[in-house]
This record gives sequence, structure tokens and C-alpha cells, in this order.
Amino acid sequence: MKKHTYRPLAWLIVFVMLLSVLPAAFAEDATSAPAAGDRLWEDIIALRDGVKKRDGVPAEADFAAISDDVYALVEASGTAREGSLLANGDFIRWIDDETGISCCYSPALEADKAGARAGYRAPQVLTLDDVPAATRGGGPSAWNIGLIQPCWESSSHYADSSFTSYSPYYLQQANALAAATGGSVIRYAMESATADTVASALETCGFVIFDSHGGTDYASGDDCTSQANTSYLWLYAGTSSMSAIQALLEPEDYQATHTGAYSVYSDVIYSGDLYGINGTVLANHMSGSAPHNMLYMGICLGMATDGMFAPLREKGVEVVYGYSQSVTFAAEKEYMLSITGSLLDDRNVAEAVAAAKNSVGICDPYESDYPAYPIVVSSEDTYPGQGHVDAEQSVFSTWRLIEPHTVTLNITNPECGGA
Repeated sequence: MKKHTYRPLAWLIVFVMLLSVLPAAFAEDATSAPAAGDRLWEDIIALRDGVKKRDGVPAEADFAAISDDVYALVEASGTAREGSLLANGDFIRWIDDETGISCCYSPALEADKAGARAGYRAPQVLTLDDVPAATRGGGPSAWNIGLIQPCWESSSHYADSSFTSYSPYYLQQANALAAATGGSVIRYAMESATADTVASALETCGFVIFDSHGGTDYASGDDCTSQANTSYLWLYAGTSSMSAIQALLEPEDYQATHTGAYSVYSDVIYSGDLYGINGTVLANHMSGSAPHNMLYMGICLGMATDGMFAPLREKGVEVVYGYSQSVTFAAEKEYMLSITGSLLDDRNVAEAVAAAKNSVGICDPYESDYPAYPIVVSSEDTYPGQGHVDAEQSVFSTWRLIEPHTVTLNITNPECGGA
């Protein structure tokens, strides 16, 4: 009798124990499961990776061809805030309803990451306080060199492969610049490059280099400029979860939206493992003024709009250099080596840019449809205006990395009656 009644009792105990464990198990699954917005990104990335797996290097048109599919995925997911989903050409933008984060799918960015803008060239053997707006030329009041490399780190397999043979030159030149100024290289790579650290570099360094991807909030085929509202510097999130943005930025950064000339746009835009920030975000994260320095934007489309440079000029950055369009890696590397080399030879910005155009070209020699033109904005150089930057610009800035100093010798000789 006891044996007969023991088995049902044992099963009852097991059943009760299972009931007690199940809520915790379900809770654990709910905690570890990705949020709806992140699940959407998993689907978008899978769609994007399908393009990348095709034979050859996919072009921007290949990534633009799936923009309608991305739009449909977002629409079907139910994660987009009502009224926020829009297509600015092939550039898809929406606001994640749960977090308030602006998200995007950018064919231009995906083409850059895939190496479509690499260009070609045989391997080279490489032998402040508030600044008044009227200040002209001069030089920085700080000697450190800032180097921002969110897509390249020699020891990391997460780095963007497009930068493997490209970014080491920037580290080399940063070291040479620091040796000339007597400062140090302040380098932020991969996920250490954030709005806070980039802003800090802009506050403390006499020369800052952006070695990254750049973009706008518009795309139609290869056209990323005609209806763009702002420009972005792309940073590495370190994860494909939107929670990274919430940890790195303030809600006023990633929830800020504006009505631009062509559409609504955001100061922060998320795109899977990368996120873009414009100059407004960087200026807001600066606690003080820039030391009358120079910002070299070795990124695409940095000068397509005033979204990057204008807020930073207001914070005291004296010179901003960038491009009107998407620049190929090969051309940008040559421009950078030439310009920094001239600055090391004690030439001013106008002389350095002129020399670079003479040796590399007045615009990107490796791109024929939408070639990138070097553009400078400073106290001596006005912005040509959006839509007018795709032309040669005469540069006048007399800013130098190392200002000439007059040395006065006070030699005393007791025999000659000196004190």
C-alpha cells in the first residue's frame, strides 16, 4: 500500500517543485531575450549581410536596393513610434518607441563599411580659453594631438576591415605631430571613442583627427547631399543593442529631433553596431572652449552640411577641414599625409591645402560621379554653403600648428657692468 501510494506522491512533489521553478525560468528568458527593437535590428542585419555575401564588393546601389525591404521590416515590427518612420531617399529613419532612440538604415554607410570606396594606389613607403570670433590665423594654445579611431584597432577582430591598411598611417602622423609640438597623442579607438571622449579631445588638443566613417541623413543612389539636413561622425557602439546608446549618451542627445530644410532629423542616429553623432552633440558634451585648434575630419560628407562644423566653431575650434562628398580611402590618406606633412614643415593651412591639391588633385581623383572636394572653414574661410561645396575652394587660413616664437636673450656680463 505504501509503495503504491508513494509514486503519485513523488510525482506530485516533483510537479510542485517544477511549478516553483518555472516562473524564475520564464523571468530569466524574458530578461535575456532581446528587446523588440533589437530583434528588428537582427532582421535588418541579416538582410544587410545577405548583400555583403554576394560575389565582389557590393556598391551603394546594392545596399540601396534593399531599402524598401528594410522599410517594410520596420513597419511590420510595430516598434517604430507612430509617425516617425520615413524614407529620405534610400535613407530610412525611425524612432524606436520603447527607448526614444532614432534609428536609421544608410546605404552609404554600409557601402563604406564594405570597402566600396576604397580606391587604389600602390603601397607607399613612408620615409583654450574662449576665442574671439574675430581672431585670425595664429596657432593652438595646446600641444596634444587627438586621434579618434572608432573603426580601427590593430588588436581587435571587431575592427572595420576597410580600415586595416588605412588607419595605421593616421597613428603614425599623430605621433609625428606630437613629437613636433612636444605634446602627447590622446587616442580613442573602437568603443572608447564616445561623445564624451571626443569632446574632451576637442577641448584639450591643439590638433584633432577624425579617422572614421561619416555620413548624412539622406541617400538616393550615390547622392547623399542634395536633401541632407545634417552630417554625422560614426562611432562604434561595441554591441548591437540600443542599450549601448542609453549608457553612452544622455536622453537629450538621442531623443533630440529637429525640423530641417528637407525632413525631420536627429542629432544621434543608430545603425546596428555604429551610431552617428553630429556637431551639436559634441558641442553639448564640451565643458569648456576649444584651444583655438584645428579639426581634421578624415571622414565622408563632413562638409556636405554645416551640421558638424558650425557648433564646434562656436566652441572655439579655429579651423575645420573636411569633404563635400564621400571620399575614397586612397584619396583621403594622400590628402592627410600631404597636409600633415606640410604642417610639420611649418606651412600654414592655406599653404598645406594648396600643396595637397597640387599633389593629389583639386578633388578626389578616384571618384568620377560625386568626387569629394576638400573644404576648410575658419575665421578666414567662410563655408561656401550647402549645395555649393562641390567646387574648388580658395583657402586663406594662416593658422599654423607651431607658431613662430621670438626668443629674447638677456645676457649679463659683470665685466661689462651688467647687473
